[in-house]
Amino acid sequence: MVRQFDAFQITGALQDTWELVRAVNQYIVKREPWALAKKPDQRHTLEATLYHAADALRVVAALVDPVMPGAAERIRRMLGVTQEPWTELKAGTLRAGTRLGTIEPLFPRIEKTLEELRAMAETATPPPDQTPAAVTPAAAPPVVAGAALPTAGPAQAGRDGDGRLSIDDFMKVELRVARVLEAEAVPKSKKLIKLRIDVGTEQRTIVAGIAEAYQPDQLVGRSIVIVANLKPAKLMGIESNGMVLAASVEGGAPSLVSVDPSMPAGARVR
Repeated sequence: MVRQFDAFQITGALQDTWELVRAVNQYIVKREPWALAKKPDQRHTLEATLYHAADALRVVAALVDPVMPGAAERIRRMLGVTQEPWTELKAGTLRAGTRLGTIEPLFPRIEKTLEELRAMAETATPPPDQTPAAVTPAAAPPVVAGAALPTAGPAQAGRDGDGRLSIDDFMKVELRVARVLEAEAVPKSKKLIKLRIDVGTEQRTIVAGIAEAYQPDQLVGRSIVIVANLKPAKLMGIESNGMVLAASVEGGAPSLVSVDPSMPAGARVR
């Protein structure tokens, strides 16, 4: 993953980092430190387990620092360590006996009801130095379409006067986890790939404009996110039933929006 950071392959480096996070989770689940703590004769195993887990989290903090500096700093603060460059990372260098800081949820859950979120959306106001006029169509996050989205009419149905969607309108968009079963290039097209996907209750075909960034064999088995409730559209003569979500900078290659592989096909993304 360090080599990928050196080559500015940020997406690949972060995917490798999440693999490390999943490996640490599996290590903790397998070792069961909560059970070891109840067995005095397993004290050495408990200490080794906690040390290796903390040392791995130290490495994770350094690896995510370039893109998630706030989260990285919170991890270091809880571990009681200082910032270190990811170019000099070595496993097993966490100093034994380091005093931990205050432990807190790294990404706390939002414990709010739908009604409370609606109230927050209705009462939210922009900060003093940012007015709604600063929001332009060019600032909208780009997506890679597997089917064309319907456009709003002159009245901008479902939007407030400043162009923002209400939470009720947003909830009409059905985002689902999908598993890619098959993928093949669309003949006579440089950008399109035909995907057969599993959305839990059925299998579908989606045509996505991602061929500039992905080879078909790179997509099989991946867990992606789709807009599941779009009307079908024909692209290059192929009926596409949904839209694949991806992000890109202006003129750049698309990067698929994906989720943890443990999420089942068809799970709702909110």
